[in-house]
Amino acid sequence: MRKRTKAREYVLQMLYQVEITRGNWQETLESFWQSNERKDIPGELKDFSAELLGGVVLHMQEIDKKISKYAANWQLERMAFVDRNIMRLGCFELLFRADIPPKVAIN
Repeated sequence: MRKRTKAREYVLQMLYQVEITRGNWQETLESFWQSNERKDIPGELKDFSAELLGGVVLHMQEIDKKISKYAANWQLERMAFVDRNIMRLGCFELLFRADIPPKVAIN
C-alpha cells in the first residue's frame, strides 16, 4: 500500500477516535502513534497524517457546512461515523490542499 494511502487510513481511524471520544486531536495523534510504535511507521507518513488530521479538525465547521449543503436528504449527524469522516477528509483535500490533485482526493 502506498504511504499516503496508508496515512489516510490512519487519519480516518484518528478522526473516528476524536469524534467518538470528543478528545483533543493532538492527544489522539500522540496516543495513536504510541499504540502503533511496533509497526515502524516512517516519519514522513506521520508528518503527512498530522497535516491531514490537523487540517480537517481546523476546518471541520466549514467542511461540515459544505457537506450539509450538498448532501441532499441527509443530515450530517445521521451519517455513519466512518462515512462522515471519509467525506470530511476528502473535502479537506479538495478545498484546502492544492498539492493533492482532485482525482486523488475523490478516489
